[in-house]
Amino acid sequence: MNDLVRQLRSHLAWSPWWQANVSRIVLVTVFFLLLPYLARVPAALAGDARWLRQYVDVSWQGWLLFQFFAAIPLVPALLSMRLFQRHALWLLPVLPGAAYVGWWHARLDLASDAQAAIGLFAIPLFSLECFSYGAALAAAIALIRRLHERRRPPSPAPDDCRSDVLPW
Repeated sequence: MNDLVRQLRSHLAWSPWWQANVSRIVLVTVFFLLLPYLARVPAALAGDARWLRQYVDVSWQGWLLFQFFAAIPLVPALLSMRLFQRHALWLLPVLPGAAYVGWWHARLDLASDAQAAIGLFAIPLFSLECFSYGAALAAAIALIRRLHERRRPPSPAPDDCRSDVLPW
């Protein structure tokens, strides 16, 4: 039994990558949870406060359900952060997905139709397609970069520290 507990702990423990990127993970999580509200702010600042009230004036159960669906784009965002660790390739899947979610939340009028609330659940689901396009592009760039690095000839090993070899 103790071996099983140790194995579970080792599998559930944070890897060094997750520990090193906690701040970036929290930032992306907060961004995606606030994105539907942030998309409504420009219309509210322009004088149409009903746009923001449509998302804010809900019960706590409705808010939790809305946040559950708003968190769906977090899965591909965090996966892309984990898969494309090098450089800023993780932004290629995240930016199109975030733009899709922000664009449609800014334009969804819940008062226009009785079925308009379906968009609150459909928008995060359809954003997964944009994430997949960005992930395919990031994977292609990573593959090209990896192939280019393999073709590069190895740098010559430095000689011993002779004074005539040093540049200064």
